[in-house]
Amino acid sequence: MAEFPSWLRRRNTPPDGVDPELWEILELDPSGRAQHLLGTADKIQAAVRSGPRPQPDPSYRAHLRASLMEEARLHTRARPPRRRRFGLALGTGMGLAGLAMLSLVLVSVVVLPPGARSVTVQASVQGNPRVPVTQAIQLSFNLPMVEASVVHGLKIDPALSFQARWPDPKTLVLAPRHDLVANVSYVVSIARYAAKAQSGATALSNIVIPFGTVPTSSTALGYPPSLVAVDRVAAATGAESLSYAPDGELLLLATGQVVDQGSQLPASPGSTSATPPAGAPSTAGALTAAPAGGVIYALTSPQAALAGNALGPVASPDSQNLAYWAPTTSGTATLEVVPIGGQGQLLSLASSGYAVPQAAWINDSELIYSSEGHLFEVNLDGQTLSVFPFVKLGANGYFSIAPDGQSLFSEPAGVPTVYNLSSGAAQPLPGLQGIPTWSPAGALLAYVAEQDGHQVIDLAGASSAQPHQLLVAPAGVGLSQLAYSPDGSYIAYVAETPGTGSQVGAVDVATGTSALLSTRTGMSQPVWSPFGSELSALESSPSGASDILSMQLSNPPQASSAGGLAARAIATASQLAQLQVTAGPTAPAAIAGLLAPNVSIPASQLLPGSFDRFYAVSSAPTSAGSESYQVDLELVQDATAASPAAYMQEQVTVALGGASPLIAALSQGQLTTLPTGPLVLNATTSTGTSGATTFLLQFDSDLDPVTVGPQSVTLTDGGQAVSNLQISYQPSTRQLTVTANQLPAGPLVLTVSAPLADVNHNPLSVPYQLSLPAVPAG
Repeated sequence: MAEFPSWLRRRNTPPDGVDPELWEILELDPSGRAQHLLGTADKIQAAVRSGPRPQPDPSYRAHLRASLMEEARLHTRARPPRRRRFGLALGTGMGLAGLAMLSLVLVSVVVLPPGARSVTVQASVQGNPRVPVTQAIQLSFNLPMVEASVVHGLKIDPALSFQARWPDPKTLVLAPRHDLVANVSYVVSIARYAAKAQSGATALSNIVIPFGTVPTSSTALGYPPSLVAVDRVAAATGAESLSYAPDGELLLLATGQVVDQGSQLPASPGSTSATPPAGAPSTAGALTAAPAGGVIYALTSPQAALAGNALGPVASPDSQNLAYWAPTTSGTATLEVVPIGGQGQLLSLASSGYAVPQAAWINDSELIYSSEGHLFEVNLDGQTLSVFPFVKLGANGYFSIAPDGQSLFSEPAGVPTVYNLSSGAAQPLPGLQGIPTWSPAGALLAYVAEQDGHQVIDLAGASSAQPHQLLVAPAGVGLSQLAYSPDGSYIAYVAETPGTGSQVGAVDVATGTSALLSTRTGMSQPVWSPFGSELSALESSPSGASDILSMQLSNPPQASSAGGLAARAIATASQLAQLQVTAGPTAPAAIAGLLAPNVSIPASQLLPGSFDRFYAVSSAPTSAGSESYQVDLELVQDATAASPAAYMQEQVTVALGGASPLIAALSQGQLTTLPTGPLVLNATTSTGTSGATTFLLQFDSDLDPVTVGPQSVTLTDGGQAVSNLQISYQPSTRQLTVTANQLPAGPLVLTVSAPLADVNHNPLSVPYQLSLPAVPAG
């Protein structure tokens, strides 16, 4: 051990000028004295040099002594004395300086006691530029948090209304009430004072979590996802189905034993991993599977058995409740609801004459279900009414309602049919096989059909009988179990190949490019997580047991698999943008390899600055029939605790006529700070022959409905104010509609300005105006 300097060695008596009682107390806790005193001495010297010399306070020494004595007693009372001691020896002239130094040391110890940590957080979306618009946001803290404080100081920009759920004191799940907006940069921020742990620790600075959403469908690069890693979540015998709750909870229905990471998941009340709801069916104190039902398990930490004797589990949109059917000995079934968190009462809401009926949530407190050939609606109070009498069901009562609630699929008399729930119109879909899947927006239905001896995946509009063929399987390969990804970019499927077995694949909806995700066989029931980057499935074995696998996915650009000129141009422009974002030492040489011969672009444009991510916004040929494409990019600087987000637009011209795509030209805009408050993303106008003129404005933020009205929206016709405007706002689409029921005499000018504000109370920073010329007479 290094020798201590003489002034830090133990002395039998206190040095001159140091209070004897204080000296004795301090000797009880000498640990760390050297580093504290040396660091504090530097701070005192710096403070003396930089600050004015204060006037002496006659009562200072008395107050200081009393304070030091109390702090010392409190501090040393918490620790037992240690066996080895080192004393502090100071000369007479050092007495007062020593007291000052010791006071600083003691204060630092009291404020930051041993073991204290600052609050940090990890986020599922941190820095991700392609977050699906349907994704929930999960924050994982390093310490148990004061939940109310965190939620109070948290906001999302552009402004979003959200529901906050705490699965445990260290995990916060934010579920936006409406889908995120595609191709938008978001920031989750938590004020430092609000990031408070139960221990009293706080964050060292404001917490800032930037991320971006997936590009719009027109900018999809056309690559199937690729497999990054496979995790075994659990194993089960009698695994029946997998599904996800909107907040990312993975749910398993199984009729046999379930083992999590080598340990069996208990299914009995009072166990550490499962607390079944009050009233759940039980036998000998355990959740058990009836002959027709199974046990529903939550596989995301903490694992739990949620309900027994169950079929067809489906989580509510807010992930608070789980609905399922409980089969009875008479061949019917009872619709039951339990809280996913395990706190609350089991609700028995309705019964159905079908042995395996269907149920679907239409909002957080109401469900639609099938019984006796009809559809019914029921709320959590058990109030039931018949709905959609024009819908006909098949013998098994199966139906599937579109996510937008506008269409419904069923099979009356075995004929696959899509119903328009507004008009009642029925559209048969001949040739459909198996169970179809709705796109997230509800506009498309994907299904398996047969054509010329090959199985195919077709896409049909909800109101169109003309399908679009997306994928043709090789002869002899069967397709089934389709699942749309949360952002609508991909469809997962199971491919059954003779002699090989069943494997999971995915097809890009925009281009039809497909790929098998893994060589694993015996795969079934692929389901996407709400976050989009994870696909879970069952992998069966000859013994009858199944592994529940979680497959981590990504979709990196791969030029060899690009389809079409536009995809090749986007891939090359994206390579440039990726090099500009990383800006490593090899970036200049790599960028030079992307430039066409005789093209000279200044280095300041090739590497324009520090950026965090990019978007390919759009692409189009430079002229009709041209093999030269212009790709519009957006380079993004994420927000930090000190600065807001900023972006720069970049136009890249890509020549495709040679052996490989090369960059022929490059132009850039100015770096622009993203303003606070709501922004208009796009606007449309229309004027009918009756004279009604309608303006439709799409915002990036959830608006505060109280601020939407005549106080923030005005319309002039030839310079004169128009009265009696019809102004409405649709929260689910963030659309503001303004209608004037008169034929315009002169140019119409719509102005939207403050006090219009978002739900974070940020007003519209710059007034937005939209003009419409007068309709010609006659």
